[in-house]
Amino acid sequence: MLRSIKGIGPKKQELLNKIGIYDKEDLLNLMPIRYQDKRNISTVQEAFSLDEAVLRLKIIAKGRSIRLRGRKTITKLIATDGNEEINIIYFNDFYTPAGLVIGSDYYFFGKVGREKNEYFIYNPETSIIDDNFLSLDPIYPLTKGLGQKEMKKFVLEALKSTVIDPIPKDILANRKLIPIKTAHMNIHCPKSYEEINAAKYRLFYQETFILLTALNYLRYINDFDKKGPINRQNNIVEYFLDSLEFQLTEDQIKVVSEIISDMKSDKPMNRLLQGDVGSGKTIVALAAGVFSTANGHQTAFIAPTEVVANQHFKNHKHLLDELGFKSEILTGSTKAAQKDYIKKKLLAGDIDFIFGTHALIQEDVKFRDLGLVIADEQHKFGVKQRSQLISKGDNPDVLVMSATPIPRTLSLALYGDLNISSIKTKPKGRKKIITYALNKDYEKRIFRFIERQVLEGHQVYIVCPAIEKNEEIRLDTVYDIYERLSKASDIKSEVLHSRLKKEEKDAIIDDFKENRISVLISTTVIEVGVDVPNSSLIVIYNAERFGLSQIHQLRGRVGRGDVQSYCILICSSNSASARERMRIICENDDGYEIADRDLKMRGVGEILGSMQHGASIFDIDRFDGYENIIDIANEDVKYLMTEDPKLESPMNSELNRIVNSKIDNLINANSLN
Repeated sequence: MLRSIKGIGPKKQELLNKIGIYDKEDLLNLMPIRYQDKRNISTVQEAFSLDEAVLRLKIIAKGRSIRLRGRKTITKLIATDGNEEINIIYFNDFYTPAGLVIGSDYYFFGKVGREKNEYFIYNPETSIIDDNFLSLDPIYPLTKGLGQKEMKKFVLEALKSTVIDPIPKDILANRKLIPIKTAHMNIHCPKSYEEINAAKYRLFYQETFILLTALNYLRYINDFDKKGPINRQNNIVEYFLDSLEFQLTEDQIKVVSEIISDMKSDKPMNRLLQGDVGSGKTIVALAAGVFSTANGHQTAFIAPTEVVANQHFKNHKHLLDELGFKSEILTGSTKAAQKDYIKKKLLAGDIDFIFGTHALIQEDVKFRDLGLVIADEQHKFGVKQRSQLISKGDNPDVLVMSATPIPRTLSLALYGDLNISSIKTKPKGRKKIITYALNKDYEKRIFRFIERQVLEGHQVYIVCPAIEKNEEIRLDTVYDIYERLSKASDIKSEVLHSRLKKEEKDAIIDDFKENRISVLISTTVIEVGVDVPNSSLIVIYNAERFGLSQIHQLRGRVGRGDVQSYCILICSSNSASARERMRIICENDDGYEIADRDLKMRGVGEILGSMQHGASIFDIDRFDGYENIIDIANEDVKYLMTEDPKLESPMNSELNRIVNSKIDNLINANSLN
């Protein structure tokens, strides 16, 4: 409990909770955002060329404090390092300079400046001559009402507590990992950067190990003694695939085989199907549904939005009709009478294949024999939501899909409770989307290019990050672009964003699909679900504000037909980082490669951080070797789960406690993204 730490009352506890600190463990795992290196003493002259420096100075003169309006004060002292004199100036701090004695030496830490050949330092950190001051000083993330001194005091108090190492001793010895107590001391009271790096390695390993153990343990308890649906008949899948107007890629055929093999086993399937945008995941999932339905079970296909659910239903109903399977759709906007009709038919077993949104999770939606759950855009759902739908059947097979490719090593940490299939090749005939990164000066030329695409019979997306103007952050809004484009051209355009009423959004999307609208100016609501093969161009404003994977996902809205498609990124930043990110996305069309580059630039914390409760080592800046740690931890977890799958050994009691806490957090999370 935080309240057991000296100095933490109700108000401080509330402030600590704001930054993800709920208990002593979170305090111990709180990662400094940086370190102030105060180990070396500099001369005044040397310090002038440094960002920050420690000075040992003797006070030689003190001026009186000048009081300004509003009780503000300025106090000036003069000191020397033996060679150079320097002015020490304190703003709104009467007590620190008042306690300094002329003729005595003190340590001062800060930024040294120079003006008119005089050196000065403003509000330096000040200390008596004490070697403890000469250290690597951690700087922690804070919130208003919390100071660095307070945070350091709380952390030091937490370091006094007893900590049980959750990693099994044989694994610690085999991997030559430092003890957890040492790791915490090295993070918060380091003597060198070598100690910090060793501690980071140990703590990163531990969080990865615990997360992977939790996910594997979750898989074990989900699968243990559970019998999946009985599936034997698969000739219909071959018939279904042969009836399609196109041929599957080798990757698609391989994945269909993996899925059918899983569904034939005695255990319920738990599989993630990941693939790049436009790689053909949905038809593979539909094949799984056909197989399940042919074996007498019902299939539930859940999508994150009504737009996506409706699209899947419209695109695939005729295929299911030809096989004699009855399909329906259930969403939040389905009329009450129709909802009641569908619920009755589901319970009676008169509906084989149901498409829908979160409406399928509602308590009063019941199935006669739910054999397969398909979740589209897995990252939009949490484990809890997935579990709620699964609970409507008797251990049904589960197939979740993601169009956000994840580097192999990281996928172990994100989806350790699932087997993984990947589709990397795209259907034949798909042309590479030509991508350009330009600045806003090219807008008139871009508008002319848009007009040319429309005159050739194609359609265009324009994506903006904002709906309304914000005085603090200047971004192009959907209405700004609509107004400017309307003045430049008379082509038919429309605005789409999340604040529109559902009926308005549906009407706009339908108009765009039917080519009654040539240009759709939208926020990222079109990131998934709006599939218009006739679209040949997407323009993304303020592209520097999006992650590489999100840009790639947006770019996937075009290039779905057989015409050459284009993506234009309008970048409002000229920073080196922005230029590098635009270069990467322009040169690459492989989602897996882009995801890997995105991970390396953004850091693993942004992807894994949301899965953590409280402070997390994953929030630190990425350091070299993290990929290796995930592989090593995964190997060790496999060994552990072979030896003690239920974590029943007394040696694993602390690990059992932490893992079960982690599982609770994962299940109660609303989403993994």
